[in-house]
Amino acid sequence: MQINTWKEIDAIGIDKFKKILESLITYYETALGRQDDPIRVFQKKLLIAPNIRIFCKSLGLNNYEYFVQAHLISNEDKIHKWTWVHIDGIQRERDEFKNRGISDHPAFHITNLTDIYNENSAAIDDLTMLDLDETM
Repeated sequence: MQINTWKEIDAIGIDKFKKILESLITYYETALGRQDDPIRVFQKKLLIAPNIRIFCKSLGLNNYEYFVQAHLISNEDKIHKWTWVHIDGIQRERDEFKNRGISDHPAFHITNLTDIYNENSAAIDDLTMLDLDETM
């Protein structure tokens, strides 16, 4: 896994990412009862938007934490951006099961952000589009 490398998720990865995002939104709304949280509102728009770009960077902390920056491109070519930290709980579960010698748990059949980062993304050279501060 490349650490400290921003990568852009490809079209197949975006479809997979949207499924993860939809599950997380459902979980947060059910568990926390919050539907008006600004980040959730933005994430819901990502699910239905026809033109989005997703960038992510592994933070290298236990291989579970990622910066994610989503770009929602409107009809007027205006780009709405939001950056958040994603903790890959599915990958964490997989690693814990592997450490216990378990290899047949359903967690091994659920696509996670680590899978997408490794299989459906490419490193980007031009970081100017991300508008990041230097700590990211």
